[in-house]
Amino acid sequence: MRKFTYSLLASSIWAGLALPVMAEENTETANTESLETIVVSGSSFSQQMGTQIITAEKIKHTPIRNSHITELLRTNPNVQFSNKADSADNAGDIKPNEVSFHGEKYWENNFIIDGMSNNDNLNPGADARSVDTNNPYDLPDGNSQSLWIDPSLLKTVEVFDSNISAKYGNFTGGVINAELKDPNLEGPEGRVYYRTTRSAWADYYASGDTSNNRYLNIHEHYVKHSYGFVASTPLSDKAALTFAYDRTTSDIDYYHTELVHADGSRVPSHQKRVNETFLLRGVYLPDNGDLWRATLIYSPHKSEKPRDNVVNGRYTDTGGGVQGSIEWEKEFANLKMKTHIGYKKTGDEVENDSADYVRYAKEFSEDYLNEQTYGGYGRVYTQKESFTAKQDFTVNEIDWGPTRHKISFGWSAERSKAQYKRDVPTTQYYYVTNTGVVCNGAEHCIDGEQYARNSQYFYARNVKASDDDYGAYIQDQINWGRLEANLGLRVDYNRFYGNTSLAHRLSASYDVFDDQSTQVFTGLNRYYARSNLSYKLREGIMGRDTYRRNYNGVNADGTLSEWQLYSSGDVNVPRLMNKVKTPYNDEVVLGFNQKLWGNNLTFKWVHRNGRDQLTSQQRIVNGKAYYVLVNDGTSSNNTYSVTFSSPEAYKLGFMEMGWSVAGSIYRYKNNNRHYDATASDVNTKAIYNNRLYDASELPPADFNAPWKVIGTISTKFPSINLAWDHTLSYQGKKTQMTTQNNNSYCNGANSNTATLRSICGDYVGEVVNYYDETIAGHFNLDWRFTYTQPIKNTQYLELTLDVNNVLNKQVPVSTRANSNVKPVWRMGRNFWFGVSYNW
Repeated sequence: MRKFTYSLLASSIWAGLALPVMAEENTETANTESLETIVVSGSSFSQQMGTQIITAEKIKHTPIRNSHITELLRTNPNVQFSNKADSADNAGDIKPNEVSFHGEKYWENNFIIDGMSNNDNLNPGADARSVDTNNPYDLPDGNSQSLWIDPSLLKTVEVFDSNISAKYGNFTGGVINAELKDPNLEGPEGRVYYRTTRSAWADYYASGDTSNNRYLNIHEHYVKHSYGFVASTPLSDKAALTFAYDRTTSDIDYYHTELVHADGSRVPSHQKRVNETFLLRGVYLPDNGDLWRATLIYSPHKSEKPRDNVVNGRYTDTGGGVQGSIEWEKEFANLKMKTHIGYKKTGDEVENDSADYVRYAKEFSEDYLNEQTYGGYGRVYTQKESFTAKQDFTVNEIDWGPTRHKISFGWSAERSKAQYKRDVPTTQYYYVTNTGVVCNGAEHCIDGEQYARNSQYFYARNVKASDDDYGAYIQDQINWGRLEANLGLRVDYNRFYGNTSLAHRLSASYDVFDDQSTQVFTGLNRYYARSNLSYKLREGIMGRDTYRRNYNGVNADGTLSEWQLYSSGDVNVPRLMNKVKTPYNDEVVLGFNQKLWGNNLTFKWVHRNGRDQLTSQQRIVNGKAYYVLVNDGTSSNNTYSVTFSSPEAYKLGFMEMGWSVAGSIYRYKNNNRHYDATASDVNTKAIYNNRLYDASELPPADFNAPWKVIGTISTKFPSINLAWDHTLSYQGKKTQMTTQNNNSYCNGANSNTATLRSICGDYVGEVVNYYDETIAGHFNLDWRFTYTQPIKNTQYLELTLDVNNVLNKQVPVSTRANSNVKPVWRMGRNFWFGVSYNW
């Protein structure tokens, strides 16, 4: 079987590389057929060189795992995925993988669904943590995308990584613009589909002892189902309607590691993930030539999880929301206008089975053994409500002397309000043992055993914030002989920052021989970040009261003493919003595009300098430490990429084939690696490879692949209705920073070991210990098979099979070489099977 697999791989690569030459030699039988549109309508050449277009046809034939938009970006050389993407530990999850453009944080991208922002700025960086919400003062975990839309519902996805039009703002990473499919005016059409995978169809490389599903975050046993339907019908020759429903579920088995019944059996706690989308979309074309669209989307996602070894510790994470919009396109005598009005309400919620959390001194009942914790933190949620209005105008081409001009301009306004709410107070209780305690009916007391001596009381909260965005832009695409220039300017005002930002978007290209065979391009651009409301909401949720009983906790007669207020204040001290500047990135682009044997060879260098990025700084006020937001963050990134591709599919005998090869090298650094306050932010120094560094000097610990090569081969066999698509990639060897979370304390010359004294020098303070681990380079191959069986007229049955990690490579996510903890691995070979009935 292995020899057969390698033979298929070798023949696929050979065919993809040899086909362009064979096609030229066999001109009598070889023809070309367009694969997909690769030109952005109305954009300049220099902007096209920073754009990837993914059509519905390409989406259909892309090897994929969980069906999310970011899955489509694996072949983009300018995109980096997290080290945790495709980890075997989280194989049962269905949430989207996060992506980074040119070293920027993954929450600094701008996701757009059908003209409206799909960004979650309430707590998008939560995924950077290794665990979910586990504290009463945390905001509910968010994701960079609010709505998780299945790509099969999309008409196109435009991915902008550089030389990005002035039309787009509120990002310092990249822009991902997804357009939904329109209803069909020509007749009824639709699709009913089902897709599934499970752990039994996968080779699983576990990071620890997973016998009987021992670990909460290691999903060794799971089953995933994805199913739905899309139905489109014309209402008249001028109007049509589409209704779609999509649902993805994952069921994950889990047994607590220490929570055991008295009979010795382990306690089960099933996990579940659900993502749904309801879509209603209509189009209307009146006789005057206008176009009207109306869209309504309801897309919630939910995770049911247990807290590890906690009785009654289950909780539910819920996210997503609803979006509605109306679009009007009209063409006047000299310009085209597109008007968009929309409403959106999204948020995240954590609902616990219990409102109080209790940590016992020892197991307290006969039902369980080794049990010491109970409960949760009640119900908390965040939500954001937005109203959007915007217009885009495109002026008909103007000739002015020797130059031609395509002018476009527009404006946008988004009025938003956000809220954090904790419905009822929640309390944490901490018990101590006392065999003589007499409860007399007192709560949180067990006669002759233990009682709660300390508690922390967190108030019910209702925190509100506003976050309005206003923007306007103008750009002129100028053609003068062989020179094409794009001059753009964008202005934004954001209420969160209270700043007005002016961003230039300048790019140009030159056709060297005036035949489009050799073109050089460049760009000079600025991108401003959007706000992150979690900073504002977090200010108002931290308050707590700490209560204690007296030193002994019990009176002379053994009864409990009264609770006494010990302290009142804030948890982890809040970040106070100081007056800050809006973070931004300056970008320089240089590159060329060369036609070779009918194919495109493109080289591009993108340099990004991040400035005024948000970091925290400790301030002491009246003896209390506060962490204030300041603009001390910087970053620097260089991405060198090369792409070689066939713009058309070659037809040779019974087979059609298209291919592309891309490679990239990344070099970047930044001094602000975290989304929110963590121990690493608090410590100003760190020990890295036995040297003392400023925390700001540490290298990136994620999204840090130094180089990679990606290839795609698309093969079609029309005579047997079969398509066979390949995605090949090689990621180079890398060194990445990791830690065992074993902090040290530097005490200058009085540090407790000679090694620590030599490292610390005169520094006094806590430090985190980091070390390097080496991850070897690795190759990956993914396949998608698509077979179509005609039934009658336009009806057909379609079968798909996705084979990910075809060669079953065992690839480490983390070696943990300096630790007793076992390595973390990516998924081995795994299968997804799908079937659909189409008409």
